[in-house]
Amino acid sequence: MFPKFLARASLDVWKAGRHFLLLDLALVLTCLLLIFSHAVVFWFHLIFFLLSLGAFYWKLSTFLERSGFCIAIVSSMVILSVFNGQLDIEELVEIPMLTTILVLVFVIAQRRRAAEAALRRNNRELESRIAERTRALSRINDELAQGLVEAHRTGERLRKLSSVVEQTDDIVVITNRRGIIEYVNPSFEHRLGYRREEVIGRTPRILKSGQHPRSFYRHLWETILSGNVYAGTIVNKKKDGSLYFEEKIITPLRDEKGTITHFVSTGRDITERVQSEKKLRHIARKNQAILNAIPDSMFHLNRAGDLLDYKVAETDAMLPRITGNAHTATLQDFLPRSLVPIILRHIGDTLDSGQMQVLEYHLPTAVGARDYEIRLVVYGREEVLAIVRDITERKKRAAALEEERNRIFRDLHDGLAQVLGYLRLKLDGLTIQPAVQQEASLQTEIEQARETANEAYELVRNMLAASRPANTADFASALLAQARTEGNRAGFKVHLTADGQAQPLPPVVQHQVLYLFQEGLANISKHAHAKNVDIHLTWTNDALTITLHDDGCGFDPTRPQPNGHFGLTIMHERAAEVDGRLTVHSQPGRGTTLSLWLPLLSVPQSATGTAVPAD
Repeated sequence: MFPKFLARASLDVWKAGRHFLLLDLALVLTCLLLIFSHAVVFWFHLIFFLLSLGAFYWKLSTFLERSGFCIAIVSSMVILSVFNGQLDIEELVEIPMLTTILVLVFVIAQRRRAAEAALRRNNRELESRIAERTRALSRINDELAQGLVEAHRTGERLRKLSSVVEQTDDIVVITNRRGIIEYVNPSFEHRLGYRREEVIGRTPRILKSGQHPRSFYRHLWETILSGNVYAGTIVNKKKDGSLYFEEKIITPLRDEKGTITHFVSTGRDITERVQSEKKLRHIARKNQAILNAIPDSMFHLNRAGDLLDYKVAETDAMLPRITGNAHTATLQDFLPRSLVPIILRHIGDTLDSGQMQVLEYHLPTAVGARDYEIRLVVYGREEVLAIVRDITERKKRAAALEEERNRIFRDLHDGLAQVLGYLRLKLDGLTIQPAVQQEASLQTEIEQARETANEAYELVRNMLAASRPANTADFASALLAQARTEGNRAGFKVHLTADGQAQPLPPVVQHQVLYLFQEGLANISKHAHAKNVDIHLTWTNDALTITLHDDGCGFDPTRPQPNGHFGLTIMHERAAEVDGRLTVHSQPGRGTTLSLWLPLLSVPQSATGTAVPAD
């Protein structure tokens, strides 16, 4: 039990300084008891015991100090006790013996401490080595675990890659460096008609179509053998002999040394796309030919007036040319400044209404003025197509026609009209002659002739009025005069109302419209037995609507016209000639309504500031 106590003490007291203080106090107390007590032998043995115990913990200097002090006191007290007769002289012999034993115990204790220190160092080194080895093993385990995870991921990626290659719709072929086929995917078999075992070990020459020269394949092999990727379109041949277009990419594969070992070819059958593109190119050539044959210039514009595309007619040398990048140009870059806001306003009207806008422009140039007609139609979301036509020659022909019309007017006025007028006067005079009045049958014949002459005269007057719109520039006044003339003959009253700002009509249009409503008024006079006729004009910026309504007997417009009656047909034809729409609504006993919708040409200001009337 004593060795266990020493061992425990050597571990605990060595680490705790408070135990040294207790040992010193015990030595001091024992020395005092030795001095003041008669039990000298007991106490000096106890002192040597405490010194032996301290030998296991003290350092050499501490041991020498305490042991020297205590042995001096013990020796003094023993010698004094021998002189006093309290002890036998033999007791003096124990002091050197106990001192020798004490020295031996100290030496043994020092060696034990040294052994324990070495053992602790060895334990620390062993623990350090074990910890280091544990960490190394932990790192190796982590690396192995990471390697297993990466191997699992690599396996998953390889499986996915294999699934992709097997399931892709593209044609996949893998060859070695010499071009020997080692793998083809199911798409190869499905599209080309070969089974896998038929092509493994062979070269891609089995697909050769004969459509490419040798230089084509030489360039292909030079590209991939140099380590570059080849990409291009190849015409190949299927097993059944049919040709197909393949969009092919050939990629070299390298080993860890960088040496090319295999080639991976991926291809897509683009035969349908090539054929579609061929058809589209053919259609594009036809469309381009048609477009080139159209004499008009065309401009593709957005709402802001940016030019998206254009075509200027080759025959139109007067239209301003576009310079620079056409796709960044705007209207301001190639049109007169005065025309730009007009075009932009009509572009907005076209897009907002969805209806075609038409305007004319008089363009002065260095070699003479030209007249252009501009038609704006919706050509996509927030985009319009402006079709520009040179109508200078048409305007000249219209002017020549107007001159010819004036000549005919003069001839009619000075010739036929005068003759009919004289005939009317003579027939009026004959009807009041007594001889004629006595002959009832003769008087009837003369009155009928007079009515026919009056009708012919009024017809000539109407023709003259229609052929000279400059004399009746106000369309409403011309129409009202025409209606009242017919009303005076047939006995119905005419009422005319109008809404909106009136605009001048082109001469040809006004001529056709007056003839159209002259036919309508004649029908009222002959068939309707009407008492009242209401005419209403509705003017807008781009259209005129004319409504003529009578309170006559009406008719069924769904019934076929009797033979020899072409009035309605001629009226519809005249409406179509001026791009108008004529509608007829009638019911027996409820009168008839004629309605004509007529588009109006916009009339912008010319560069000289004068209004250009539409022809």
